[in-house]
Amino acid sequence: MRRGGAYWAQGRADLKEARARLRKGRPLDSAYMSLQAAINALSAVCYLNGVARIPNHGAQALLALCAEADGRFDALVEDCAVLETVQERNPHDPEADAAEEARFAASCHGHGEAVIRMVKGYLKEHRRRFGRL
Repeated sequence: MRRGGAYWAQGRADLKEARARLRKGRPLDSAYMSLQAAINALSAVCYLNGVARIPNHGAQALLALCAEADGRFDALVEDCAVLETVQERNPHDPEADAAEEARFAASCHGHGEAVIRMVKGYLKEHRRRFGRL
């Protein structure tokens, strides 16, 4: 249970850091942190459901495992797909459009929030099973 709680705490902290980086004008860093928040939150659900070896293939692979535990996680397919697109972006692109990157990062933050909300609801609903994290 402790490891599941650690994943959950880190996911929330990552989303908070994503928001801070967005405010500081570091959109791509923010988008990566939003992805990391989703990965950690979904890892918490996987771990708490007995998946001891968490795959590091990304948010979509973790989401598939979460959906096996609860079909409601299927609602996050688009969120995780968008979040993973940050990995296709070049952080050193001299021709990057700053306004577009800011919009993308804000979108990623929203998708990260959706994952955190779903996981929070799931953990709250299953509090008796997992305890308070």
